[in-house]
Amino acid sequence: MLFSLVSLRNTTKLRTRIHGAACLSLAAMLTWTGFLGCSQQHHVKGDRSLKTLPEQDAALFIVDASQQLVYCEFGRPEDFGVGLDRTDNTMARPGTLRFSPMIADPKDICEQEIREKHGFPEDNTCATFSDAFGILVHRIADANQVEMTLATINPQRLDDGRVRLTFTSNVIENFYGLGEQFDKPGEVNGDLGGRMRTPGCEFGNMLVQFHGGYVGNAQFPILYCVGDDNANFAIFVDDTAPQTWDFTKADAANANGGRTWTLTVPKRSEPLRWFVIGGDDLPSLREQYMELVGRPPVPPKKMFGFWLSEYGFNDWAELDDKLRTLRENRFPIDGFVLDLQWFGDIQDDYKGKQMGSLTWDEDKFPEPAKKMAKLRDDEGVGIMVIEESYVDHRLPEYETLASKGYLVRDESGEKPARIDSWWGDGGMIDWTNKAGADFWHDWKREPLVEAGVMGHWTDLGEPEAYRKDFWYMNTAVDGSHKHADAHNLFNFRWAESIARGYKRNGHEQPPFIMSRSGTSGIQRFGASMWSGDIGSNLPSLAAHLNVQMHVSMSGIDYFGSDVGGFRRDSLMGDDESEMYTRWFAHSCLLDVPLRPHTSNTENKYQTAPDRVGDLKSNLFNLRRRYALTPYLHSLACMASVEGAPVFPPLVYYYQNDDRVREIADQKMIGRDLMMATDVKAGERRQSVYLPAGDWYDFETGKLYAGDKGRDVAIDPTRPDGIFTLPLFARAGAIIPMMHVDDKTMNVLGKRTDGSRRDEIVVRIFAGEERTSFGCFEDTEPTANSQHDATNIIGIEQECLSGDDGIEALGFDPTRRVQVVRISSSWHAEPSTGNRNFVVRISLTHPLAAHPRVVQGRGHTELNNEHLPAIKSNSFEFMEQLKPGVLDPDQAGWRMIGPGTIELVSGDVPASDVVLFAIELEEPVGREADDSKAGVTIMR
Repeated sequence: MLFSLVSLRNTTKLRTRIHGAACLSLAAMLTWTGFLGCSQQHHVKGDRSLKTLPEQDAALFIVDASQQLVYCEFGRPEDFGVGLDRTDNTMARPGTLRFSPMIADPKDICEQEIREKHGFPEDNTCATFSDAFGILVHRIADANQVEMTLATINPQRLDDGRVRLTFTSNVIENFYGLGEQFDKPGEVNGDLGGRMRTPGCEFGNMLVQFHGGYVGNAQFPILYCVGDDNANFAIFVDDTAPQTWDFTKADAANANGGRTWTLTVPKRSEPLRWFVIGGDDLPSLREQYMELVGRPPVPPKKMFGFWLSEYGFNDWAELDDKLRTLRENRFPIDGFVLDLQWFGDIQDDYKGKQMGSLTWDEDKFPEPAKKMAKLRDDEGVGIMVIEESYVDHRLPEYETLASKGYLVRDESGEKPARIDSWWGDGGMIDWTNKAGADFWHDWKREPLVEAGVMGHWTDLGEPEAYRKDFWYMNTAVDGSHKHADAHNLFNFRWAESIARGYKRNGHEQPPFIMSRSGTSGIQRFGASMWSGDIGSNLPSLAAHLNVQMHVSMSGIDYFGSDVGGFRRDSLMGDDESEMYTRWFAHSCLLDVPLRPHTSNTENKYQTAPDRVGDLKSNLFNLRRRYALTPYLHSLACMASVEGAPVFPPLVYYYQNDDRVREIADQKMIGRDLMMATDVKAGERRQSVYLPAGDWYDFETGKLYAGDKGRDVAIDPTRPDGIFTLPLFARAGAIIPMMHVDDKTMNVLGKRTDGSRRDEIVVRIFAGEERTSFGCFEDTEPTANSQHDATNIIGIEQECLSGDDGIEALGFDPTRRVQVVRISSSWHAEPSTGNRNFVVRISLTHPLAAHPRVVQGRGHTELNNEHLPAIKSNSFEFMEQLKPGVLDPDQAGWRMIGPGTIELVSGDVPASDVVLFAIELEEPVGREADDSKAGVTIMR
């Protein structure tokens, strides 16, 4: 059947793109979307116009790329390549637009959108010139006319040469994005209002000290501005120079009812570039931003599992011992992350040894390819390894790189720059040198990939150690070789070189990269991020959770932490067991990859969840994570196609609810799940805020109905004493899951006894309106591939009444019928096998009493209950029905909790459309009649 029969949310673009790639591998189409950026400048036919301010010797230039996307520049007239006509405030300029490497496809922006545009933007675009020297930001009405002015942007050059943009608004109240910056220990909630967003160092990105540890400060220059009634816009500053944003005056309106905030950048030699992004709501703003900078590829499915790490595993024997006890305690695991020890010693005499060899220490890790193959085949476990940009001068690798000119150079531009640091004394690979980066990948990294390494941990990438006089081959500024112009792109170019190497060497799956720094666009190369060497205390976890809100809005879907904290010596009064248990529970819901890590060179700390923290709680939370991996993986596929975030803040979907504007202690997981954090030591959360609509408790199926947002009391204790976090599902939520039990070994379904549990498990929370979800199901990778074919399972649910034709099926038209429909499609040949579908559905109304046969169509019996069966291969609801009989050994239904029923189809042809129908009691207030109650499975 065609995938177009599956009505995914926001599906117009998704279906169009999938059908447009019908002759390609869907998996490849999903993962390579927006892979590499184009050139940094593009010539546009026709002149453009500037507005000049002679007394400031300044010029302002704007052109609309589309109705909701306007390109802006501000600088000196000579920076534009034109002279200044002081008799007029406008003049023509050459038709050349420039873009930073953060932009994924400049050619697409220019040629497809603005090639027919000339002169000033029309009044029905989201930004136009003001009467004074500035720009007005507009909201565009449905009639493509300006509905209201959202803000004014006034640029100026300061006396010291810096550039400042001043934003003024009477409607904007809250601010999100701008990447990663930790604020206050212990505080989860808060937008950027009232804060300063400052660089980590004079050049921008840097690891900074924070509450007993060191955390990342990474600049992603995208800001979302939000007011009431969908008054919103975004600013993307297409510039990698360090930026200082001042929101200290924007936390409250001034006497005139307005708010003012500013952006300041250092003295510069070229215009400051930015985009004004308009849209109906936050999802439309973020989607356009992701179109600009590139969407992430889909991570290998194993990356959604549990990966154990520490600084570090000394040898294979230590790793095997950790794996042994995890298996004994029935914990699933998908991989291990190896720190510096994999290539060399890190004891006191480490200095000058192996930093930069990127070669296995085979005394401690013998026969690595053979060992990785055994771990993969026997245990379903993969390996990720760390790498740095530094190369000690005593290694032969240093001489090779130096002789080819592939190291960062000193101020002369001729000799390699030398760095004396904790890792040794040597040089730094110049990732801005494409030839050098490609040489290194093919020489050192590609053999690791071919031997079985599944991921790349790019550490110290701010870069951590540098001098301001370093010389680079390429920077973000044409003709410049300065460190200042390369600093914030250093980790970006590193990740880009890895992705380029994967593609050059013919790998179908893009790389998975775990990075400590970056900037906008790094996600399109397969980069995730983690928050650095964070302190092992709950106030640091709270601050990390606030950062996650802004990082998610900045385009990074996969943002994690060193679970349990890197600096275990900085507990600051926290109980280690409680701290780890709480942290692990949060990361089980939010981190990709889920990766406990700590500094443990003396082997006095534990990172494995069977050795630290509460074992029962850790096991429960990890298994819940594994059960949810099909949902998370499907969200990742949609993020790759349409740019939707995987872990957005509540404000993303509920921006007109004032209560959620500063909430970061509750987070969405996709559109349909919401988790609540719990980071206060010694306490348990007592209540949760539910936005307007009906919500279910994910664990119990309890329904919380309401048309308005409200606080609801929750029971913070569990009878079994397990610590877990509150999790809620929206009415209409469809959550694909996997079966997890004592025998589960990894996310691919490997089991300790060799058996297979490949049933399709779907958790549904019934809603009155029709909803749908597309489950992207990867088959298990082969020995030579990390990624194989993709099957899309379309799932729909809705509640029908007599007006919807249920009487024709033998149902009482005065009752309601809950319907679930499942169908599959493939990017290649359809499956010819059978599948078993297990649906667990929480109902809005009770199941009608005493389920029995409907209209005597024939039945089977299961658990002493009658279950009729109706078979149909129709692609339309409830048409061309044909009777059939289910296998009594595999098909049936049962109640598994108050208001929750489990339906099992039994083995059915994978190409069939499966339809479940459940008759419900009449609406409240009507007398119940159980004479026509029943449960029907149609397939």
